[in-house]
This record gives sequence, C-alpha cells and structure tokens, in this order.
Amino acid sequence: MTECHSVPVSRTRRASWLPVVVILLGAAASLLLALVSVVEAARVPSMLPLGQWIERAQGNTGVQLTYNLRIWGVVVLVACWLLILRGATLRRHWVAFIAWTLPQLLALTGDLFNYVEQGWVVLQGADPTVTPAASLPGPFAGWTGAWEGTTVGYPAGALLISAAIVLIAGADPALSLLLMHVPAVLGVVIAGLCLPTIARAVGVSSPALFGFVILNPVTILELCGAAHNDALALGLAVASIWAAVKLRNHPLLVQVACAGILLALAATVKPQAIAFAALLPQFGLLLGVRGNFFKRPAKDYLAGFTVAILAIAGLAFVGPLSGVGREFLSATGSPGYRSSAPLQVMRIALETALGERFSSSFIGANFDTIALAFAVVATALVLFLARVTQPATMLTVFLIAVLIMGPAFRPWYAVWILVPLALAPIGPRIKVPTLAVVLTLALAAKNPQAVYLLNEGFALVLAAAIGAVTVYATRFEAARQLDPFEPATPASDRPAVSVRSN
Repeated sequence: MTECHSVPVSRTRRASWLPVVVILLGAAASLLLALVSVVEAARVPSMLPLGQWIERAQGNTGVQLTYNLRIWGVVVLVACWLLILRGATLRRHWVAFIAWTLPQLLALTGDLFNYVEQGWVVLQGADPTVTPAASLPGPFAGWTGAWEGTTVGYPAGALLISAAIVLIAGADPALSLLLMHVPAVLGVVIAGLCLPTIARAVGVSSPALFGFVILNPVTILELCGAAHNDALALGLAVASIWAAVKLRNHPLLVQVACAGILLALAATVKPQAIAFAALLPQFGLLLGVRGNFFKRPAKDYLAGFTVAILAIAGLAFVGPLSGVGREFLSATGSPGYRSSAPLQVMRIALETALGERFSSSFIGANFDTIALAFAVVATALVLFLARVTQPATMLTVFLIAVLIMGPAFRPWYAVWILVPLALAPIGPRIKVPTLAVVLTLALAAKNPQAVYLLNEGFALVLAAAIGAVTVYATRFEAARQLDPFEPATPASDRPAVSVRSN
C-alpha cells in the first residue's frame, strides 16, 4: 500500500519565490560592488559621466564607506551563490548569471584603463610590447598610472582585441571602457555553453559544474567585472576541450584541427590556455579515476600533443604576422600584487638583509623565472610522491602551485583552477577545502595586510571561509544520492535506493 504525503502549501510557495529573491539579492550585491569599483578606481577621468562627482567621493569618508560596502557586497554575493547552487537547474543558473553579470558591465579596474590605452597604441601603428605605456599622446593620456613607462606582456590576440574595441568605440573614453567588458563576458558565456557537454561526457552534473565555475563569485567579479583577458582565453580553451569531446567519433584530423585552432586562439590571448591541452579526451579525461596520462595509446599522444603544438605555433607566429605582441615574453610586465606571493615575501626579506648584493646577483635578477621553475619542480615532486596520474587532477595541482608559489598573485588566475578542479575525480572532502583555499587566496590577494575588520582583504577572507564551511556542511542536496563533482556511476551499477515512509 502506497502512502501519500501532502506538501504544505507554505513550503511550496516558499520554494517558488526563494530562488527569485536570492537572484535579485545577488544582482543587488553585484551592482553595489560595481559602483564601489567605480568610486575606488584610481583613475577616473573627468570627461567620464559623473567623473567629477566620483573624484569628490574618493575622500577619506568615501574610502571608509567603500570598504564597508565591499565587505557586505562580497558576503551577500557569496551567500547567494551558495544558496542558488542547492538543487538548481541549468536554466536557473543562466538566469542568475545574467542577473549578476549585467551590473558588472559598469565596473572599473586598473587593467581596463590599460587595455584601452594599449588598444590606442596599436591603432597608432605601434607595438605595446615595445612602446612604453603613456609614451604616445591621445585621448587616453595619463590613464596608465603605475604602468607608465612599462611594456606589456600580452600576446597579439589580446592587443588586437583591445584595438578593435577602441576602434568600434570611436576612441570615446566612456564607451571604450564599457565595451571592453564585451569580449570578457563573451568568453565566460562560451565556457558556460560548452561545459554541459563536457560534464555529460565526464559524468558530472551539468548544473553543478556550471555553478562551480561560471557562477563562482571570482568568475563574476574578476572576469566579467574586471574584464581580464583571461575570460576570453578561458572560454576559447574550454571550447577547445568541447570540440575534442564533441568530435571524438569523427576522423582524428577533424578533432585535432578544430581543437588545435581554438586552443591556438586562446593562447594568443593568454598563453596559460596551453595548459588546458592536458584536459583533452586523448589524455584520459573521460575515464575518470581510471584515466592515466602516462598510459595512453600512441595515436592519442600524437593527437593530443599535436593540438598543443598547434597552440604553441599559433602563439609564436601571430606576433610577427600581425606586427604586435612580438616581444611579450621580454616585456617588463605590470606591477602589483608581488609582495603578497610567498616567494616574493622571501625576496623582500633577502633584499632588506643583503641589499645590493642580492639585487645584483643572478638569483635576484632572475627571481621571477626561478620562482616559476620552483613551482614546476614542486608540482612534479608532489605528483610523483602522491602517484597522481589523472590529467584533471595533475593540472589542478600544477595550477594551484603556480598560483601560490609563482612570482605574483593574480586573483583572476584562480579561475583557471576551477575547471580542472571540478572535473578531477577526487572526493568532496578534498575538493571543497581546496576550493575554499583557492577562493580565499583569490579574494584576499588584492590586500595582503588583512588585519583590521574594515580592511577589505580580511572581509573577503572571512566571506570565503564562511562560504567554504557552508558548502562543506550542505554538500548540496544532489550529494545525497550522487555527488555532483564525481564521475557518475552507470545506472546499471548504482545501488537501489529504497524509500521508506514512516
């Protein structure tokens, strides 16, 4: 005899309107953070709308107010993200993404001003990797701030996109800043469209993967709002994996050509995208825990490494062919966030103790390169000692090592970790704390001296910690039957689920 249990009407109504409230509250938090970023912008030219009012708001009172608003804005956005993850559909995730991203189109960051200035330099027939910032007159003079006199370490793809945006905007300052968000949001949308196919092939929940990567507060704020070049590069890199998965039953040449072209395009925007070649199905991604990067058929190695070589070739040749981005490897790069990296803290201590003897030494002159090499060696050692051979897990360990032990913290670099971390066949007891560490580092990197409550760095660390505890405690409703971040067990192998009524 079957028992029927009625659901209280109040609970049904609450279940219907609660997601709407969460989405709207997250949108309000996103708008608040976007407005705070405008007030906090180091360079707000007076010709921008409300530019003079914004400059007046940047006094001591305005700084204290924005600290507090940023604290609560991030806390609310993280809380909304955690709430919307629970039992949501892919459609609801897309609605939340649109609602939370639209306000970020108004956000301003230092890199946005630099992208616009670099685009102007390209339109003048110069190469920003050779021509120092702020050396050419024009409507964007004085926009580079601390970057003045530096050359940029961006390859041709990123520079050409900036030039196209400035050209489309007619070199109008306000419109150029606004439109610079478009390629970034486009990259995140591309990733969001491709991830469900990858999720189904790997055997994870599509809504969970989308929420884990695309709805993540770091993605919303650092890619869509800050509009870093990493956004488009990430989208194209994920599209490369999508093409390889989607075309795995097609001729090998078709797979390699499509995946290679997409990964090459991604690499010309940000070279880090080449690392995503490790997630190609040829290296065992779709086999879950049985995937072994070092035990693949020869034809799979040939296909996978050919894709990687195509990406490297695209990166190498696009600069000479286009005339821009030719010297991105030897550019002086951008300042900032260096003191917050652990190895950079060591560098400062050595410079203080030894002075000129350290600065003029080989180690001092090549410290950034040595730090990156140290991260690679440390990764190889961890992988060897832990006997990690699964490609997604290997890439996760490598990217975390580069983020933590690399020459500089860049909070938006953390987004690159999210995709392999979500796809790695490791349990939630490891995965969720790892996510917490990544979020904490990413959200706090902008202000490492996180001591006082009014300090935004401390607030962001607190928000990430609260979020991690909440995620770990709830483990999502889907985790009761099938963990959304582990490869799905075939239906025939799943244990029967008995439902008992009291």
